[in-house]
Amino acid sequence: MEENGPIWPSYKNLATLRKVEKPDRILYCIILFQQTFLHAIHFNKQELLLSIRGINKKPMKIEAIIFDFNGVLVDDERIHFRGFQRSLQTLNMDLNWEQYQKKYLPYDDKNFYLNFFLDHGHSTDLGLIRRLINLKSRYYFSAIEKKIPVFQPSVDFIHRLTPNLPLGIASAAAREEIDFILRIISLEHRFDTIVAAGDVKNGKPHPEAFLKTLEKLKKLRPGIKPEKVVVIEDSDRGIQSAHAAKMSCIGLTTSYPAKRLDAANLVLENLQGWTLEKLECALENSPSI
Repeated sequence: MEENGPIWPSYKNLATLRKVEKPDRILYCIILFQQTFLHAIHFNKQELLLSIRGINKKPMKIEAIIFDFNGVLVDDERIHFRGFQRSLQTLNMDLNWEQYQKKYLPYDDKNFYLNFFLDHGHSTDLGLIRRLINLKSRYYFSAIEKKIPVFQPSVDFIHRLTPNLPLGIASAAAREEIDFILRIISLEHRFDTIVAAGDVKNGKPHPEAFLKTLEKLKKLRPGIKPEKVVVIEDSDRGIQSAHAAKMSCIGLTTSYPAKRLDAANLVLENLQGWTLEKLECALENSPSI
């Protein structure tokens, strides 16, 4: 190695190192980690590991990935908020962002209105709730049609994954919203199964959405184990839900600060620069759930 050369091998040299010298998995993971951090420092970008906690010596081989939708693939939480806010204004009721983020953000539309009305001593008439959902939905599609606010690092991460890796979506979003956006960003054929708001009785932090998604994935790929499934979430309730389903979870700080997501096995700012192999290495050094 030259005196002024890089401290660690480049990615190109690393590939050669794997083929010729065949380093053991631990050494390879160490090198990958150092490459990742040097890459982040060099470009001063968002490829930043915010927290890796604990030590787990068991190898992590990811057999499937389940994505939340809002806050993970699409940056539309503010659009949902404004839709709820405008619909409530027809009843002379108010909702602010801090209130929504703190308590209501993970809910699907029906459970948002139910919980909001219960908290404010308002009637939970289902006919009224259906009308408000329709009003909010019209606002959502009107806003989203102008520009799809995707999280590009998440989309790029999906494109880097091997085509045969099973992928699913487990979300509190309405199915028509998910389908519409996936078509626009040309990812509708990449996901093997989708579990949306109308497919479950219990919302997060209950594990039903992730367990149902896993069952559907297992029909396509029998033998997938929950402890080999990784969930990508943006909320603390989603993380609780994933762990209740016995799955590892990566928390993205797109909606909440890292401190609120500290129950996740791995907390990241976003998925920029990450690959399946890097995640497997990182999760090897994360705590068991």
